[in-house]
Amino acid sequence: MHPPQVSPIPQRLHYLDALRGLALLGIFLSIINGFNFSPVFFESFNKTHPDLWSRIWGSMNELIISQRFIAIFSLLFGVGISIQRANFLSKNAHFAVFYIRRMLLLALLGLINTTFFFWGEILLTYAIFGLLLAPFFKANFRVLVTSSILIYVLVHPIWVMHFGEGVAEYLMAPLLDSYQAEDLFRIYRDGSFREMMVLRWHEYVALFSGNDEYLRTSFCLILLGYGLGKYNYLHRFIHTIDDHHKWLVLSGVIAGILSLFTLSTGLYSLSLRISPPVAIALSIWRLASTYFYIHLFLLLYHRTRLRRVLDVFGYVGRMSLSNYMLGAFLYALIFHNMGLGLYAKLPMWTEFPIALGVYMICLTFSWRWQTLYLIGPLEWVWRSFSYWKKQPMLKEPTFYTQR
Repeated sequence: MHPPQVSPIPQRLHYLDALRGLALLGIFLSIINGFNFSPVFFESFNKTHPDLWSRIWGSMNELIISQRFIAIFSLLFGVGISIQRANFLSKNAHFAVFYIRRMLLLALLGLINTTFFFWGEILLTYAIFGLLLAPFFKANFRVLVTSSILIYVLVHPIWVMHFGEGVAEYLMAPLLDSYQAEDLFRIYRDGSFREMMVLRWHEYVALFSGNDEYLRTSFCLILLGYGLGKYNYLHRFIHTIDDHHKWLVLSGVIAGILSLFTLSTGLYSLSLRISPPVAIALSIWRLASTYFYIHLFLLLYHRTRLRRVLDVFGYVGRMSLSNYMLGAFLYALIFHNMGLGLYAKLPMWTEFPIALGVYMICLTFSWRWQTLYLIGPLEWVWRSFSYWKKQPMLKEPTFYTQR
């Protein structure tokens, strides 16, 4: 007896594509700094970007962009997995093999991205988190939410207070022992491919070891997103969104008050070991603003005439994997020796217009591509490998009869 044939769901949820495309814009604005800067050698890089506009851009990035949009993307990643699994279950098909292949190819793309383009890439992390999500597939919503909360407020603090600092120092040691800031300037501007590859992996290991807050938030929101999708709570929320304005207002007030606090203190990130109250307040600040963005977007999309405008983000969102890799390639082409070699040469404020320009290139590419093809190029590879069957790519021609 042959196993049931499973095909991708033909009807996409356009608001998810649009929200994913908006999240990718935020990610582009956030990660560009990683192609042009190393937080390990913060003081040396600050000397190259002393101007007022660069400081303003850095503050605005931390204030409204950093970690929020990758959090939205993580939530949507979990929602997407729940939709895929539901598709398999509806046809009494096995999901595990498909899912493992999907995560393995995602991990491979992450390895390629780190090796050739960007030390701070997220695909390998998502692949690992996707595999860690598998034990929760059959969990009820209460277990998913409770697990997410416990990881966020208990497991992570225990890690930070007792293990995080020692592990981070151990993993950062090879980078600090082998490189100075001047070495990074030379390698990314004029170094060989091998030098850049080795440096990227040193930075990847070192900086992800100390970026536990991002890792915690991403995995917790993947868990939550999976639960929201599996039990249809996201769909219900949208249908009753007019009844939830108080949550939009409350999240906006909390985010606004804490934004004023960060502006007055200059504290945008702080370890739990240094000051637990401030670290907790900053976590609440980022979560509140992330929720505010999601709620506001869904409200505008479903209840206003801005839907047609917001749908433009859907072109990028439907090809998020291809666009993410394309963005990393273009950033590397601008800042690293494979292209212009402008690493730490331009004022930091120029990252903003460059990021917008790269996003517009991705938007134009996506729009033109989708006039001819059903899915993006990397999405086609990912889908074909996951289903272990070549997927259709070309759109069928449409014929019009004139009267």
